[in-house]
Amino acid sequence: MVGEKALRAFSIEELPGHLVGEVLTSGRLTAVDVARLEATCRALRALAEFGASKLCAARTAFGAMGPAVRVELLDRCGGSWKKVLRSL
Repeated sequence: MVGEKALRAFSIEELPGHLVGEVLTSGRLTAVDVARLEATCRALRALAEFGASKLCAARTAFGAMGPAVRVELLDRCGGSWKKVLRSL
């Protein structure tokens, strides 16, 4: 159409880091979404881990745990929030 911009596909790597962080911490992603994002773009590994930690914090089961139990769970999962998220 005249005057309309053509939509183009883009890589998530093209997005500013703060925007990717907002997506990861929005609470709307599932553990599968985080895993797929990381598999698609290895450069986002740290942001995916951060997003997983936020998803864990939003889970009722995680919130019901005491601080010491949370730390123990994270330790048992090798410090990986993605593994903690999978276990929840």
